[in-house]
Amino acid sequence: FQLLYGGMYPELTTTNTLVALQQLQEKKLVSLPDVEKLERAYLFLRKVEHRLQTQEEQQLHTLSSEVQKQKEIARMMGYLEADVEVARRYLLEDLRDTMLNVRSIFGSLFDEKHLEIQATICLNSHYSSFSSEQTQQIEELSRQLSPLLRNSSIPLLETRLQRFFEKVGSQFDYYQYLTRHPSSLKRLVNIAESSEFLWNHLLNHLELLALLEQQDWEYDQTQWETELSQKIQVLDEESQLDFLREYKHTMTFLIGSAELDGLLSYPQAREKLTALAEVILQTAFSLSYQWVKSRLGTPMEHTGKPATMAIVAMGKFGGKELTYHSDLDLVFVYSAHGMTQTQQEVSTQQFYVKVVQRLISVLSTYTKAGSAYQLDTRLRPSGNAGVLVSPLQAYLQYHHTSKPWEHQALIKARTVGGHLEENWVQELSASLQKSAFNWNIPENLAEQISKMRLRKEKEVAQETASLKNLKEGFGGILDVEFLTQYLQLQYGERYEPLQTPQTLSALHHLSEYDILTKEERDTLTHGYTLLRQMESYLRLLFDESTNTLDFNRPHLDWLSFLLQQQGYEFETIQELYATTTQQIRGIFLKYLP
Repeated sequence: FQLLYGGMYPELTTTNTLVALQQLQEKKLVSLPDVEKLERAYLFLRKVEHRLQTQEEQQLHTLSSEVQKQKEIARMMGYLEADVEVARRYLLEDLRDTMLNVRSIFGSLFDEKHLEIQATICLNSHYSSFSSEQTQQIEELSRQLSPLLRNSSIPLLETRLQRFFEKVGSQFDYYQYLTRHPSSLKRLVNIAESSEFLWNHLLNHLELLALLEQQDWEYDQTQWETELSQKIQVLDEESQLDFLREYKHTMTFLIGSAELDGLLSYPQAREKLTALAEVILQTAFSLSYQWVKSRLGTPMEHTGKPATMAIVAMGKFGGKELTYHSDLDLVFVYSAHGMTQTQQEVSTQQFYVKVVQRLISVLSTYTKAGSAYQLDTRLRPSGNAGVLVSPLQAYLQYHHTSKPWEHQALIKARTVGGHLEENWVQELSASLQKSAFNWNIPENLAEQISKMRLRKEKEVAQETASLKNLKEGFGGILDVEFLTQYLQLQYGERYEPLQTPQTLSALHHLSEYDILTKEERDTLTHGYTLLRQMESYLRLLFDESTNTLDFNRPHLDWLSFLLQQQGYEFETIQELYATTTQQIRGIFLKYLP
């Protein structure tokens, strides 16, 4: 603007950016609201730049992707929240808001894309005239959307936004949520570009727009438990099922959108998805238990005291590594045999079988709100042929002679629901650990585990040059898990810290006891985390329960973006994947040839 109008207005020939902005406003070349936003942005961004250069002691204009360095900058910028992680998120949110505001102003001054958007919004509102406030709202939204549309490489974006404008119609209040924090609008566009599941859920629940601007993602298990217990008790049976599903889908949506936008790290998102599943599962158990108890009475042990049941998580759920579209691997045990206290007596086992059947129905049955979770109970004794619920002693007795792969599965066992009295949970947890690690280890354990792992690769992975199986494929997730579990079974009885259901924690302890070298630990930790992140992002992006990485699939640039957002540096996804899996397989073969 100084180059364009400096000859006409000598006042614009200043070398000071802020003075020039003031002159542009006075000459009515740029509006006062825009100038005020640009001034605030300029001062804020310069301040961040100065803190970066102080931190690194060099000319620098790029914020590090390292979380610790972001925390340091947040404190240097004066974000003084008690939790430094919350301060970091506030800084990132303010940076996004500021830079998106600048870009929207910049774009609207140099092209007319925003006018097309403005016309589309007006057309879908079905209004013939607008108040000045509504006009300003539409103009602001159009200008902020313009650069996001211009920079998108996704052909479907404009079509999806058209559906969004149609859905909002004349409900202009929804647009306020987006213009108040431009980063919310960016998150909306990210969802439209990348995830059909999240996008469709948003279109059907426009009230979620108010939550996109949320900076503080400190939802925790206690808060979820309180919310659910307060709301679900006043609903009828059918409404309870729908509410559970809606609650699960909404919280999953918020977690997914925050992870897409970098507000939640990969470990934080896994932790929250796991905690959410525990809360939904326990609520469903309480409903199911009360429903069966009202019909059959209280289940008792043969000793005369009430019988208790526990829900044991296995697999990803047990390891606190749930991702999008994950099933819940569960095993059910109860304290001891007995009968119910009613005229129509049934055995305690029959009682709890009905509880589990009801629980499966509560969570898995499809209603108008879909399903909450699919439950997988095949890891119980004798698999699908076995009874749904086992008395604890029978379950432990079974594992005295169970196969190595069953002991591998038992490593992940973790009590997550049922009757959670402290003594009962402690007894169960100690018994499960003892069953997993105090056993007669076969002399050919390494051979058995290696054979099973490679058989899965051969029979399930079905890889080609362009199709890679993140889980069962060469150097995949199972390489790390089978190796880690083999070493846990070999050394877990000797070193108690190895008795953990979490793979990354086990790798750390294996290095502490010099069972793995630090280099091997770092390679396996890096590779395992990367493959799990890829799996999670693919499910989020494509709305599928998939472990397949297809190099020919469109939109893999989004996968690259999300991985780079987590700090990975690479030229191509193909190169990154090949290098990682080769390194993992090399270490696997060292211990399990």
